[in-house]
Amino acid sequence: MKMLTGSLPLACLLLAAANAVPQSKNIHETVDPYTGLRTLFLEVSTRNCPGDPSPGSHDPEVHVLFTAMQNQDRTVTYFILPEMDGASYSLGLRKAATMDTLIDGAVGVLSTPSGSTTTNQYSGNRSYLHETVPFSASRDDLARLATAQEFQFRINGQRQEAQRCTDAKRMRDLGRIDIYTLQSG
Repeated sequence: MKMLTGSLPLACLLLAAANAVPQSKNIHETVDPYTGLRTLFLEVSTRNCPGDPSPGSHDPEVHVLFTAMQNQDRTVTYFILPEMDGASYSLGLRKAATMDTLIDGAVGVLSTPSGSTTTNQYSGNRSYLHETVPFSASRDDLARLATAQEFQFRINGQRQEAQRCTDAKRMRDLGRIDIYTLQSG
């Protein structure tokens, strides 16, 4: 009988471990200290798209954050947030501005609910612009991107635009964002 009681907790632990998907070291989590709500994000680097000219010294360095954010009602909101650093200009996007997308050749358009946020960042003796734009995405958008080979996007600024590409290698952990956000509910 003693062997049976000792093996039951072990069996439960092994079953839980078998059902758990290991979280990627590339997915980061923040927890709001006041609400306890979680935001998970994956930061992805980008490159110039094939056929595009090389970026100039005044063009931004672009990263993309794919996020899943818990709301008060425990629903989840998804965003694709391009972050632009080091440009000598701001795209200055307003509410309802758009981003054109190509996911493995399939055309799409995302819009921003709030426009861009631009701040001055400092490094050493120099300052530079940091601009972030939250584009609303759906759970299906992130699921398609998790299996995509190529993601190309163009952010349509009023006077400038920024176009970049990324690939499956950089987005491989994207499918895990949704799993962990929903498990915490």
